[in-house]
Amino acid sequence: MPKALEKRPKYVIMALLYCTTPRGKCQVTPGVINISSLQDDYTPSGVFTKNTQNAAHYHTILMAQRILITSGPTREYLDPVRFLSNASSGRMGAALARAVLNAGHQAVVVSGPVDVDYPEAAEVHPVLSTDQMLQTALRLLPDCRGVIGAAAPCDYRPATLSEHKLSKADAQPRLVLELVETPDILATLSAHKTDQWFMGFALETQDHRERALVKLRRKGCDWIVLNGPASLDSEDAETEVLDKTGRTVAQLAGPKNFIAAELLALALSAGGQEREM
Repeated sequence: MPKALEKRPKYVIMALLYCTTPRGKCQVTPGVINISSLQDDYTPSGVFTKNTQNAAHYHTILMAQRILITSGPTREYLDPVRFLSNASSGRMGAALARAVLNAGHQAVVVSGPVDVDYPEAAEVHPVLSTDQMLQTALRLLPDCRGVIGAAAPCDYRPATLSEHKLSKADAQPRLVLELVETPDILATLSAHKTDQWFMGFALETQDHRERALVKLRRKGCDWIVLNGPASLDSEDAETEVLDKTGRTVAQLAGPKNFIAAELLALALSAGGQEREM
């Protein structure tokens, strides 16, 4: 591989490339390409000098795609100031948005309340509750080619919302909350999909693989990314990726930016559309 490419991310070339195929010159649009598969006959000018018999062996041709990412936590209020939520930081969602943009695609982010900054070029739709996240994602889904459910929405919400702040002076020594289940965002989106690919996340503390497989099938995903609570509000993560057959297709550990780029490359290489120019 030319030294000029050694410092680039493993899977990404942003410039337009050309290669020679039996049918003539082929243009590769900005997208995800496995750089490690490029041979020494690749030149920095972007031209393959070798007459490749099977161009598809060397790269995947991808048109620019809109990719929908759900990110961060949601909040379910029990009174005007108190709410149920979790420690999701949105770091993985932001890393995925960067990976999508770096690959030449459009990042569409539906985000709960977070402190992290999303890339300026990302299309960000802020929401608060689980239902708001679902309705916004449903509206955006038809124009997107893929969906990555990296959000950690609340699984339950209070059955009633108090009009006023719950006060100790007004309550019994024990406060009992009735909770009801919230909609499953990814499963609902999957039920409305046409030709989109879906990647979900599963954070588990016990029976990790078994629970992740149940979620994968219930949510209608093509892949599920299994991780643990140590990844919450962290710059790093350890993940295992399962496909719809239950097979482990990747085990990734390190900075979330690295993991996000690898996850995107996996999804695009298997779920992206290959087109001849």
